[in-house]
Amino acid sequence: MRRFVIFIFFLFLLFSIIFSEETPGLKIKSEDSVTDTITDNQIFPSTKKNKKAKNKGKKESPVPEKGTNDLSGEEYIEIITQQGTVQLQNLTDRQIIIYTFTEITYRNLYFKADELIIERFTLTKETLIHGSGNVRLEDRENKYILICEKVDYTTKDENITATGNPVLSSTEKSLVIKGDKIRYFRDLHLAQTTGNADIVYEDYNGRGDDVKYYRKEDKIIITGHGEVKRKDGSFIKGDQISIFGRDTMVVRGGGNLQLNNITGLDISGKDKSAAKNGLKDSDVPDTELSPPPSDNISPGSDQETLPGEGEEQIPDNSIRAVFEFMELRDKDNKIYLRYGKISQGGDWIRGNEIFIDYYYPKKGGDAEIKQLLALGEAQAYILKDDTLIIGEEIELDDNRNIFIRKGPRIVSKDEDGKDLIITAGDIVRPARR
Repeated sequence: MRRFVIFIFFLFLLFSIIFSEETPGLKIKSEDSVTDTITDNQIFPSTKKNKKAKNKGKKESPVPEKGTNDLSGEEYIEIITQQGTVQLQNLTDRQIIIYTFTEITYRNLYFKADELIIERFTLTKETLIHGSGNVRLEDRENKYILICEKVDYTTKDENITATGNPVLSSTEKSLVIKGDKIRYFRDLHLAQTTGNADIVYEDYNGRGDDVKYYRKEDKIIITGHGEVKRKDGSFIKGDQISIFGRDTMVVRGGGNLQLNNITGLDISGKDKSAAKNGLKDSDVPDTELSPPPSDNISPGSDQETLPGEGEEQIPDNSIRAVFEFMELRDKDNKIYLRYGKISQGGDWIRGNEIFIDYYYPKKGGDAEIKQLLALGEAQAYILKDDTLIIGEEIELDDNRNIFIRKGPRIVSKDEDGKDLIITAGDIVRPARR
């Protein structure tokens, strides 16, 4: 009898130890600030306040630190409102909770959708959140709002993928991103949209096959049939367009542009008043900052029609250009073209490299070209005189004087309409008054 009592005692102790261990589950914080753990024996978390004395003095779980992926410890999902149903599924490798018409928060993210599915994997402790139907996601840390029909979020790589007419907008600046699919990498502060990609940022409206926006660097990269338009109708097209803030734009792989807010390239003898400071070597954009293009084009081609003509309604005074590489810097009023041709009206200049320095005569008004320098197999054409200028270097100064250096030639017509060719060491063609 004594042995039997001892056996029963040890058996009871063993069962007490086994069933006293907490079944692992997903931490949930309800709207009544009660932290619950969903286990196999509980269909959904309680939203009622526990008034029993044994819970007196208990503290709520603190707000989780950023970056941790451990849901079993300090992190939890907080239920803001719950108007629909809740289902629990315990599978061999994961636990699934399905909410309908619910709002939750997790890791500074706010989710609202017709249906929210939360998956937590047993071994990896990775959590996935899926939303469908009238999805609204707010990243309160990075100041983003995402509207879509379907969203998937993974805690392992902090990756958000949205489809179904997704629209990502910023609450701290004028920024809206659209496309067939939007992916946002929170750790990289990178938003990417693909398929009919479109971005509106400050005064720019960009589109292409793929658009990336880097929040920390304030950088935009548009690839595949890229195009950027401004409010004044100016546009820039290219294989790849990079925008750095509102100061610098770089185009690689060939492109063309139309600038409606810059004048002064017409070199048919018109006098332009401008600043007296000329273009110095120190003012020329650093070519090392502009990697060489993937494919070179010949600057000496006889192409009369610029790409983009006929596609846009082009004002007579707009500046147009084709190029293999371009860097436009609004912060110091510079334009750099590689293997380019730039024109205004009937006048044009081409060269292996073209450096343009412009300024604004009136605050808030249009800009004017102050000085231009074309290097390497340079050519210029003046419509009024039907004159072609050739040289290794062609410079247009702020008074519209033209300097031709290193093997210069001027091909024009004499008074009888016959060809007139002028050659010399260096040639200066004064501006016509």
